[in-house]
Amino acid sequence: YTFAYCGAGETGAQFVSWLFAFLACVFAYAVGERLAGRLCGLLSAAIFATTPVFFDQAGVASLDVAVTAVVLGALGALLAWHDEKRLDCLLMAGFLAGSASGIRHTGYIVCVLLAVGVLVSGKPANIRAAAAFSAMAALGAAPWLLRSWLAVGNPVYPFFQDLFPSDVLVNVDFTSLGGHASRRGAALYEVVWFPWRIVMHPARFDGWNASPGGLIFALGIPGVVIGGKRVRMLGLFCLCGVVFFFFFQHYARYLLPFFAAMMPVAAFAACRLPKARWAAYTALVFTFAVGLILGLGMNHFKIPAALGTTPRETYLAQRVERYGAFQRMNELLEEGGAVFTLDPRTYYFEGPTFRNLEPLRTLIDAPLDDQLRWFARRDIRYLFYPVEYVNTTPVFTTSGLIELFKQWRNTPETFRPIEHMQVISRNGAEEVIIFEIVSP
Repeated sequence: YTFAYCGAGETGAQFVSWLFAFLACVFAYAVGERLAGRLCGLLSAAIFATTPVFFDQAGVASLDVAVTAVVLGALGALLAWHDEKRLDCLLMAGFLAGSASGIRHTGYIVCVLLAVGVLVSGKPANIRAAAAFSAMAALGAAPWLLRSWLAVGNPVYPFFQDLFPSDVLVNVDFTSLGGHASRRGAALYEVVWFPWRIVMHPARFDGWNASPGGLIFALGIPGVVIGGKRVRMLGLFCLCGVVFFFFFQHYARYLLPFFAAMMPVAAFAACRLPKARWAAYTALVFTFAVGLILGLGMNHFKIPAALGTTPRETYLAQRVERYGAFQRMNELLEEGGAVFTLDPRTYYFEGPTFRNLEPLRTLIDAPLDDQLRWFARRDIRYLFYPVEYVNTTPVFTTSGLIELFKQWRNTPETFRPIEHMQVISRNGAEEVIIFEIVSP
């Protein structure tokens, strides 16, 4: 998955993203089918495929849909093991759960929760099964742990940076308890309301387009009440994941693997509530209709580009701010070297690109020669500087980086402006400066 994103270019990234979006629907069907048959599987896949977050993420190079697909696959394999006691299903569940950590660090939490679920699945505790699952999870995660260790000297980067210090890729500490800037309403008593708020009021956290849909409450909770052990384990898996993230990060899309586990539960309720079936089906039809309409509204402008009736460059120039500057930067990168960009949308750069701001904080008080050597060691030849974006973004204005940038702009003999561009933005014209970094 990582190879396809990094090595196959834009077309490969799009194909992989679409593939995992399709697999996520397939695995949602598989989990639902295990719970209550074919209809439950179809409803489960439909619930997942009509959520705002699916439409928002499935059409781009998204980690969140991809990790959700792998987690749903692990859950499906685990249900198959629970039903049939097949060792191969247990091992596959462990391998998929471990592989999820190669897409997003949420996979580590998934591994722990599922291992505990396997352990408590029998009486007495199913120690051998939990050990087999954990071993396969470690095997699935091993390539990604090794890759991180070889790349930056930390197998679980960006966790435990104090234990594995490295100057290769310094990152901001967002893994500490309660330290992430995304947390909204982080008082301990609010953990009770957090699942409701992040689902029903996603605009406060990650935007309404990151919503997993209200059916995970409207039908998911009744499903947990009337369901058996397997259904309740899925509900507990979702709840534990959401509560864990309450203490670290409040991004709705990061919670998609856990919310997705409740979608088959919601489908189960629709199939197993005979006295309320018409009410459940009405809710499903309404939700599907609204989801499809919203999805069409979110993506209708992409259809001409996807069908090839609008050229790619024309589409991107119309939809992407500062795209003209990206094009010019790509022309310069053809001559060699890398770019440090202060615009976070690295997807549009077609060459070696750095965007991690944390190392720049360590350069604020360093002598200019040391700063230039830092860039030279990484073969960073250019600085991409969107002026208005930098001046109005809090991460720059509150960190002291603005003063560092002023220092660079006042030394044109080392940070030489080679392009001054006026490009189209939402507020009209915007200035973008491309600097060439002249190292001693």
